[in-house]
Amino acid sequence: MQISVKDSGTPQLVQPGTFTQFEAVIRRGEQDLPAMLAQEGEQHVWVDESWLRRELARASPVPDWEQKYESMLAYARSKGWVRERPLAIRAHIVWRD
Repeated sequence: MQISVKDSGTPQLVQPGTFTQFEAVIRRGEQDLPAMLAQEGEQHVWVDESWLRRELARASPVPDWEQKYESMLAYARSKGWVRERPLAIRAHIVWRD
């Protein structure tokens, strides 16, 4: 699953049915990230969990998406990739030119 930040600054969920990867595609040099992203260094962002859940519900990628999402969240939590307050999931940044 990817979160693509367009030049307009609007985030878009891409590949919402893929629960085995999680990354944010951001234009190199982007200064103003959407409010649902919080950059952590050069390689990661924290993604607001409530935004992600809403977008997945809207996209309804696969019939059992909620179960797959909960499994992804549990795995991320076991690796330390979940921040509890406010609830957010860490994603790897893919920089684009």
